[in-house]
Amino acid sequence: MTLFQLVLCSMALLASSRQSVLATAPLCISLEVNQTAPSNEQVANDSSVLELSGATVSLTCACTGLSSNTLLLEWYDSSGALVANGTGTAMLDIALYADATYECREGGVLVHVVNLVAVEISVIPDTQFVVAGNSATFTCEDIPTGAGNFTYQWEFDGPVIGDQYTSELTIEAEEYHSGGYTCMATVNGVTQSAIGYLIVQVPPQVTVHP
Repeated sequence: MTLFQLVLCSMALLASSRQSVLATAPLCISLEVNQTAPSNEQVANDSSVLELSGATVSLTCACTGLSSNTLLLEWYDSSGALVANGTGTAMLDIALYADATYECREGGVLVHVVNLVAVEISVIPDTQFVVAGNSATFTCEDIPTGAGNFTYQWEFDGPVIGDQYTSELTIEAEEYHSGGYTCMATVNGVTQSAIGYLIVQVPPQVTVHP
C-alpha cells in the first residue's frame, strides 16, 4: 500500500468514526409547551409563550438519540435555582402569575430558553359617566392578544347579561344601569375577570309653573 493510499484509508476511517459519533449523539431539540387546554405547541429556542395569568403551563425538555436515556436534563428559573430535572426528559409545571424565564440545560450546557408572559385583561374605560338616554361602551382588552382565542361573558353587579358574548358591551343608559360591569374572559380553560363602572347622570327636571 502506497503512502497516498494509506492517507486515503486513514481519512475514510476518520470520517466513518465521526459519522458513528454523530449517529449516537443525543439531539436536545424537543421542547413542548402544554398549556391548560389539551393542546401542545412546539416552540423554538428563546421563545415567548403568552398565557393568561393564573394558568398552568407544562414545559417538557427532551433529547433523542441512542444515549439520551443517560443524559441529565435540568430546568432552572431566572434566579439560577434548579427547579426540575430528569433523565432523557425533564418536565416542569408552572402556575403562572407573573412573567418568568426558564432554561433547560444538559450537562451544564444551555439547550432551551422559554420566556413565559402572564397576560392580564382589563376593561376600558374603568369608569365612565354618561347622561341618561345616551349609550356607553366598555371594551374587554386582552393585551397582548397572542395568548389565544378568548371567549367572553359580561356580568352586571353579579348577574350574567345573557346575550353578551363579545369583547365589547354597549348599554343604552338609563338611571338603573349605574353599577359595575364585569368582563369574564376565558382562554385555554382559565378565566380572568376585570370590572368597569358606569355612572348614569340624570338631568334635573325643570318644572315651569304658570
